[in-house]
Amino acid sequence: MMISRALFVLGLSLHFIFAPTAYANDNLEAELEQTKALCEVAKQLRKLPLLTEERRFEAVGALEESKKAAKEGKKAAKRVEAGAVGGTSEQQQAAKRAREAATVAYEASVRAEAAATEVKRFARALDSFESEYESVFSGLLRGAAEHGWNETIKQLAKECATAVADDVTPEALTRAAHNLRGLYTQDFAEEYLQEANEAANKLEELQKATAETVRAADAADDAKSEAQEETAQFPEIDDDDSDEDKEDEASGAAGTSMKFLLVMLAAAALSF
Repeated sequence: MMISRALFVLGLSLHFIFAPTAYANDNLEAELEQTKALCEVAKQLRKLPLLTEERRFEAVGALEESKKAAKEGKKAAKRVEAGAVGGTSEQQQAAKRAREAATVAYEASVRAEAAATEVKRFARALDSFESEYESVFSGLLRGAAEHGWNETIKQLAKECATAVADDVTPEALTRAAHNLRGLYTQDFAEEYLQEANEAANKLEELQKATAETVRAADAADDAKSEAQEETAQFPEIDDDDSDEDKEDEASGAAGTSMKFLLVMLAAAALSF
């Protein structure tokens, strides 16, 4: 049975306290390798929140682009449809192609939104994993920096106190956890290995979801361009914002004003 996370923290802390006499087997080289393993895990954990934030930013940006593309594709299709009213067969076909392209852009934006939601979900899970373990390993390194067997170990731990991995991948997470498990026989190392394996799976899913968000946004943009190409046949149609666009802008302005009012009210309440 896996020990609880609270016991994990306690066990890992006790491990360091008694490592010089109970677990190091009177071998400085063994403690040095253990410290290196702790350092690698800590560096990966510190990189995780930076990586998840990057993926969130990338996914949100792609999602916004997909929504913009869907809106512009719809607008282009309406222009073509307006120009094709009472027009030739060729113009009717152009309107049909524009409608289909606008539909493709919209469907792609829906896929982008679903994928972006997955990005946020997996990012939250990885942030939780990081917050659960990073402080533990960093604490052990601080202890090693102060109580390591020799200056080499102390210096290594000091240098790793705030070090961050250049990158973290699912494979790297699993590899570091296996390395830790090979150097420590205690239950906490086995539990971390299992948790790291789960985190590696989530990181892989995060990467897939981010890539899907970007692909969907690209598809929406391509479809929007196809719809806009059809407008070239109707140069006489006014390209001014439609009533729907103006309503959206008015709604957005009203929403912004309401948010500002709520912020001001909250600030006033806090001042009392």
